[in-house]
Amino acid sequence: EPLLLVIRAFGGRAGWDGEGSPFPEGSEEITHQVVDRPTQGHRFLGREYVQPQWVFDSANFRVLAPCENYAPGAELPPHLSPFATADSYEPEWQKTMRHLQEVADSARKRNAGFLEGTGEEEGEMVELRAPEEEEAEGVSDTRALE
Repeated sequence: EPLLLVIRAFGGRAGWDGEGSPFPEGSEEITHQVVDRPTQGHRFLGREYVQPQWVFDSANFRVLAPCENYAPGAELPPHLSPFATADSYEPEWQKTMRHLQEVADSARKRNAGFLEGTGEEEGEMVELRAPEEEEAEGVSDTRALE
């Protein structure tokens, strides 16, 4: 299963509905649930519901994409190649993802510098903003893949 491979390759844990899953569907450890149908009978509070493309886009760009763009039933952003060159056409969504990458990289570097010699441990989530959100309200956050 490609989803399981990608999730595990980036340090995530994955479960599924049915026998053999490492945790039940109702587990409070689950932060994101991948669904391929626009509607679902029930939802768990504190959990993000995303379409499968979210996993691949987040992996390709090494940053968690904003979940609201991948909500069940939402029109998905264009599929973006992580191998695009500087000469190629860059849609707005790709600019947004590249900006999130830059902010995440900068935050990781700051975090690494802050942690040097402080006795603090890594693992803190990094808050990011998309460029259009900075202009509008500047408050919406997403997290960087560590």
